[in-house]
Amino acid sequence: MGRYSFGSGPGDLDKPSGCDGWTIADVVNHVAGGGHRYVMLLQVRTRLRQL
Repeated sequence: MGRYSFGSGPGDLDKPSGCDGWTIADVVNHVAGGGHRYVMLLQVRTRLRQL
């Protein structure tokens, strides 16, 4: 992740990343969003087990 975002500022988000066809913003959003969705799935699973 550091290779794509560390040392980058807000003005760099539209620049290409090391992932073909993805900007730095795309990579950051993908990683951050994936973590958020994973937490939501774990919360749902926990609630279902409590039923």
